[in-house]
Amino acid sequence: MKISACIIAKDEADNIRECIDSLKKQVDEIILVDTGSTDNTIAIAKNCGAKILQYQWENDFSKARNFAIKQVSCDWIVFLDADEYLALPKKDKLRDCLKFVDSKYNAILTKLINIDVDKQNKVLDFFYTIRIFRHQCGLNYQGKIHEQLQGQSGEFVKAVKLNDDKAVIYHTGYSTHRLIDKSKRNIIMLKQEIVGGNTNYLNYRHLAECYANIEEYSQALIYLRKALSMPKIKTTYESRFYQVYLVTLRECKLNNTDEFYEVLQEAIANCPDLPDFHAEYAALLYNNGKYTKALAELKLAIELNNTYIGNEPSFFAEKAEDTLIFKQLLESKIKQNLKEIPTNVGNEFAMKDLSMSMNSDLQMKQYQQVHTAMLSKIHSRFIDIIILYLLTPDLTSKVKLLKNLPRDLAEVFIYYQNRQVMPDSKLELLGTVFKHLVIRCPRRDLIVFLRQLRMKCSVASMNFAKVLSDNQFYSEAIVIFEQAEQIEEQYLITYGICYYQLGQYQKACEIFQRLDNNIANSYLIWLNQAVKK
Repeated sequence: MKISACIIAKDEADNIRECIDSLKKQVDEIILVDTGSTDNTIAIAKNCGAKILQYQWENDFSKARNFAIKQVSCDWIVFLDADEYLALPKKDKLRDCLKFVDSKYNAILTKLINIDVDKQNKVLDFFYTIRIFRHQCGLNYQGKIHEQLQGQSGEFVKAVKLNDDKAVIYHTGYSTHRLIDKSKRNIIMLKQEIVGGNTNYLNYRHLAECYANIEEYSQALIYLRKALSMPKIKTTYESRFYQVYLVTLRECKLNNTDEFYEVLQEAIANCPDLPDFHAEYAALLYNNGKYTKALAELKLAIELNNTYIGNEPSFFAEKAEDTLIFKQLLESKIKQNLKEIPTNVGNEFAMKDLSMSMNSDLQMKQYQQVHTAMLSKIHSRFIDIIILYLLTPDLTSKVKLLKNLPRDLAEVFIYYQNRQVMPDSKLELLGTVFKHLVIRCPRRDLIVFLRQLRMKCSVASMNFAKVLSDNQFYSEAIVIFEQAEQIEEQYLITYGICYYQLGQYQKACEIFQRLDNNIANSYLIWLNQAVKK
């Protein structure tokens, strides 16, 4: 048995040596198809022993890959990208692994782990994919981008999974410094595919993922919806489509909609053994006050995780501690015999698959000074941790959770926890955080939190009261306003609106009468009529 390795490369001088070195002792030949490098890629590859073939790039990855396949002379092919490398954990020989593959299988599913080299090889995610397959059995690639291996007549390739302890592939291409540029490049290519009439599920799905990568979630949602409406094309890592869809709905503040529920139910239907989506559903049930059902769903997720051996990647097991906290919280709610609230009340308790929220990167793009970075965009994963903090009754667990937050943000909740008067700088930061919390955290838990806050009367407290009013926490905003000896005109309007929204029209009239502007006068016209009634 002989094995060929194929690599497609362009300007990969930083990666190509590691890729080739990982293959040298495992294969009989290494074929590198270069599509127009202007750096030292070719020289390095030659020095490493690769056979170099030049190929005129046609803006089509499948054509380049199929060209490489035609040059192969061996029985098996290992096809890697230049920013990937092969690892055999037990130092086995790849050919020894392939000897035992049943003849009915033409390909191998190998675990591919995405790592971020900019963050000390942090694992981003993993999935199983076909990178090793038989030669001379009609397999070829289709699709200009995110190309798929398929049979001669377009059929799905029958593959067997290789145990993780035998061989894995590491991919560095989604590292921070490359992700945005690669996504923007892929968006252009995918749109060209679609304009050319290739409007299938995979192209819409991959286009949506690219937009999500660059945080253009409104665009991502457009193409996720298109993908959902198309006939599915069988592929590995099918669960990622639903993961990206659910995250996108959250970012678009649509996490408490029928669409979110329907996507989640389809995810469970298509990946019934994957514990992650059951945990997600448990979180949704919790937020809607369905504690008994949420606990049952979470227990199902735990049971599934104990025996899970599927091909779809599961991240549930990686954060057992967070799951335990959630389970204890549910059991506590049920033990207290709290009345369950209607399904349409509240917003989703967003733990993002529960298991993934705490495993994810806990860095903002750049955590600068509190008054600039935090007032721009709070990282959603910080919000997940804060919600866990607010909902966890155990003080020891609370302290542990705060350690996962940046110092300035953690100090906000240390002041709260110690019942200390919160400084203005921290209150401003809390105002920004609260705008995100109100989307995800159950309202009654936020009310408990707000009632225990201590603050001095200042511009910062007035601004915080306005944040509360903007998010329909009128009673809580009024408490802050009533502590002030004097309120500026811009805040008086908000103060009056709070009473108006609570139906306390007489009190609202008294406040608006202290003003002389169009907004106040407009309210007074309606209020005078309401008071007369």
